[in-house]
Amino acid sequence: MRALLVATALLAAPVPGVAGQEGGGVDPAGFVGTWWGNVNIDGVDQRIRLVLTEAEGSLQFTEYSVKRGIVEETYTYQRGNPFKSNVSGNTISMTMPAARGSFSGTLSRVDERITGTFIQEGRSFPLILERVVEAEVPTCRPQDPEEPFPYLAEDVTYPNPDGGHAMAGTFTRPVSGGRFPTVILISGSGPQDRDGAALGHRPFLVLADFLTRNGIAVLRYDDRGVGGSTGDFGAATSRDFASDALAAVAYLKSRDDVDPGRIGLAGHSEGGLIAPMVAVESPDVSYIVLMAAPGVLGERLAQAQTELISRASGFSEEEIAEIVEQR
Repeated sequence: MRALLVATALLAAPVPGVAGQEGGGVDPAGFVGTWWGNVNIDGVDQRIRLVLTEAEGSLQFTEYSVKRGIVEETYTYQRGNPFKSNVSGNTISMTMPAARGSFSGTLSRVDERITGTFIQEGRSFPLILERVVEAEVPTCRPQDPEEPFPYLAEDVTYPNPDGGHAMAGTFTRPVSGGRFPTVILISGSGPQDRDGAALGHRPFLVLADFLTRNGIAVLRYDDRGVGGSTGDFGAATSRDFASDALAAVAYLKSRDDVDPGRIGLAGHSEGGLIAPMVAVESPDVSYIVLMAAPGVLGERLAQAQTELISRASGFSEEEIAEIVEQR
């Protein structure tokens, strides 16, 4: 859920510096390279990239980046702002003060993985780093539709009187046919733009293109505080995001190319929680479509995600139980 992203923001804080090797004189060469891994914090996945080099017998942490959804932050080494690391045999530990966290893991020279735990403010999250060369860094295979489109696309803005801010989005509709059935796309957790952009893909753009080609108008919008929409994303709750969707319904009713009796909602992830909230409140919503919507309480959902991701990452049942208990 969006309210759980506070911990995520802490992980994305800058952590530049030199990783000075402490004691033992162990050769750090085995850790030199580029490492990629995914960490899940409260059900939110983030991709982490670390670049470790060797300088005068010590590891140097030269670059760090975190990518979550449409946001990628990269930090490079700066003198005067160090963090510490310790290498002992095949084990490495790193302290990241700016992220209020630390990582420790064990290198397997067989499969080139560092399996360990990221600890942030007393909470533990499993993290497996895999060595890659830059040419092997996973690339996206975008499915973006290409112009010219056989339909009309219009950038629009409309107010949310409850929040006192403006929403910005894109409205697409067939070229002709009078008033059209229309669907509003509602995004999942985390700050997202109107296309739902994540890891090089834009699923809401793809979905809007398909629906509009098949006679259904679509309104997709930037989350409040994202892209062209104003407002404060960080202070908002699911109820606030529901008010943004209600404002979208009111806007569509004002258009003469929308059939007011056939306005619906399609929500993904947390959007699948918000859509029913809006439908209960507004008699103008004639249908809802739920995609990967939560079917249990948020606390249980976050626990289940942690268990499944930890198990898929190779942690033992005892380790998984300990991780869940520390949540």
